[in-house]
Amino acid sequence: SPAEMAKKMGLGINLGNTLEAPLEGNWAPNATEKDFDEFKAKGFTNVRIPVRWDQHTGLSAPYTIDPAFLARVETVVGWSLARGFVTVVNTHHDNWLDSVQNFTAMLPRFKAIWTQIAARFQSKGEELLFEVYNE
Repeated sequence: SPAEMAKKMGLGINLGNTLEAPLEGNWAPNATEKDFDEFKAKGFTNVRIPVRWDQHTGLSAPYTIDPAFLARVETVVGWSLARGFVTVVNTHHDNWLDSVQNFTAMLPRFKAIWTQIAARFQSKGEELLFEVYNE
């Protein structure tokens, strides 16, 4: 249930400024497996991984997410899940979708992005959560 998951999530940390930067490393150091070991050692039990999907997704149908970027996100998510963290993947900096004038036109792209994410991560288990719209 949502209440049980909230309890399970416990103390969280945000892996900010890594995968939502235009290129990983632009705003903060690249994510490393060691980061997750350090989070575990500090007592965190959940990790939020903000991702700026739109910078790595085609602008026309079928709106394909760059395979190398999707693989990189999966690697980072895997490091988190392997350490037993509840892991939250979100979409970040969605200003391309965030206007009344563009929303209807951009909705197919948004749906295509999340369809690909769902397909890629469908077997990861209930410890992987998704925040489909943030900002």
